[in-house]
Amino acid sequence: MSKAKLLCITPVKHIDGFVSRLEQYFDLTYLPDPVESELAAYDEVEVIFTNPNKTKVFLGPKVLKGLPKLKVIATASTGTVHIDKDYCKEVSIEVVSLTKEIPVLERITSTAEHAFLLTLAACRNLVKACKSVDSAEWDYEKFVGRQMNQLKVGVLGYGRLGKMYAKYAADFGAEVLVCDPYIPDLASSCPHRIVSAEQLFTECDVVSIHIHATKDNTKFVNQKFLDLAKPNLLLINTARGEVICETDILSFLGENPKAKYYTDVLFEEFRGVENNALYSSALYGEQVVITPHIAGMTIDAQQIAYNHCLVLLVDFLQMES
Repeated sequence: MSKAKLLCITPVKHIDGFVSRLEQYFDLTYLPDPVESELAAYDEVEVIFTNPNKTKVFLGPKVLKGLPKLKVIATASTGTVHIDKDYCKEVSIEVVSLTKEIPVLERITSTAEHAFLLTLAACRNLVKACKSVDSAEWDYEKFVGRQMNQLKVGVLGYGRLGKMYAKYAADFGAEVLVCDPYIPDLASSCPHRIVSAEQLFTECDVVSIHIHATKDNTKFVNQKFLDLAKPNLLLINTARGEVICETDILSFLGENPKAKYYTDVLFEEFRGVENNALYSSALYGEQVVITPHIAGMTIDAQQIAYNHCLVLLVDFLQMES
């Protein structure tokens, strides 16, 4: 039996043994960092393997109409903002993701760890301090920070990653407040104080975002909540750029020079970082720090996520055959 043609459009060669596993099941074409226009040459492809990190490709009608034999898109991620799922449903392209693979995801702590890393780095002005030494300066006064056990830390979204982050903050002595109206009977499973989103932004020194990028949550963090926030708010985002209103964030930062936004994600990343307004702010200001969507990109997390996504993909195709 001939193997299905799979186009891998995300880097995977650094993951030990993964390319061999793809070749075991598929007729593999490896195109790790394409632009949208390149995909038109692969009109025989039946499967796409992808990940939202780093991608310049939005898998919507513009691309998918040129791939008439495509049956399934497998994304080694929980987020699917890089895929037009409504269009895929319309044209009967299956989307396989890790969104509901809770037992497997519980083993992956990398994103929560990165969110906490950004929190500590912001509290201690780490990025600016390191840059000052690069310039041959040796002066602590500009970088006096805060310690965690004197802070109120808000966790917006108490799913898998929110729980992990909340535990890290609590273990460091912070007072943790949690908001997640989508979890029924949250009080029975959450050891922290449960508040509304309004209270979270009003009371907290730090707010870390851990909500999904759904239609209901698009630009969830906006001027409405920022108007309630402390002027020195530290906002952390390792969720998705789509869950905040970036123009409102920039406005808030402009009005509050002691506030900070540390993020691992940007709105519509596939359009390129150079086209994002926050990018310019990070280049020329000190309130925004951006990491290149690396939160989940540890070799440990990738081994677990990518290999499990492959298992899901193979299982799906076997069921279909």
